[in-house]
Amino acid sequence: MLYVHDTLQTFAGHLSEVRETWFTKVAPDLRPRRVKEVNARVQDRFSEVTDLIRGAAHIATSIGRSVSPQSLLEACQLGLERIFL
Repeated sequence: MLYVHDTLQTFAGHLSEVRETWFTKVAPDLRPRRVKEVNARVQDRFSEVTDLIRGAAHIATSIGRSVSPQSLLEACQLGLERIFL
């Protein structure tokens, strides 16, 4: 979860390009069922604060970063929505 968060933060200024790549190059090469599965996983994994998200936030704060579980969740939701939905 922290890796997803950090990756989205790193590429925040380029999410429209990532989205374009997903829709024009990646998704068309997948079976429709797989695309639906990816979208469902994105929505499922990042729909609420879970123990995985709390753990990721704990790891971040243990190394001096100020990341709450809620802010980690919201950042991931926003970034992933911009890419996949």
